[in-house]
Amino acid sequence: MNKKRNNSNQAELNYNCSNDITRLLWIDVAKSIGVFLVFIGHLWYLSDFPLLNQIIYSFHMPLFFILSGYLIKRNNENLAKFVKKKFLRLLLPTIIFSLIAFLISLFISPPSSVIKALQNLTFFNGLIPHNEPCWFFIVLFEILI
Repeated sequence: MNKKRNNSNQAELNYNCSNDITRLLWIDVAKSIGVFLVFIGHLWYLSDFPLLNQIIYSFHMPLFFILSGYLIKRNNENLAKFVKKKFLRLLLPTIIFSLIAFLISLFISPPSSVIKALQNLTFFNGLIPHNEPCWFFIVLFEILI
């Protein structure tokens, strides 16, 4: 009887999707809550509710980092292969989108100097002025490595 109950509980916690991948329901629910809180946290009128804003910002992004760490798989691959795979999946798209945004920004509002433009392009000033949402991918790459 206990075996049936455990199997029943396991079926509720895991579900199959395409390509024979078993997903954990609680992780998908946690990611959905995180996405919802990112949306709520970026609403402009949330500044009228500083306590709610503080609560949301205290954990919604760490939630994504924790889930990413929980789901990481190295599969006995060496460090170089792991870094290359993460670079191709996280940093390369960030670099490409940042370059595109940078080129567009040159036409919209040209920088005051070549040095300023290079700083913005290479993130040497600590900001990603042309593609700010990509900060997450850069930090995630650094954490996973």
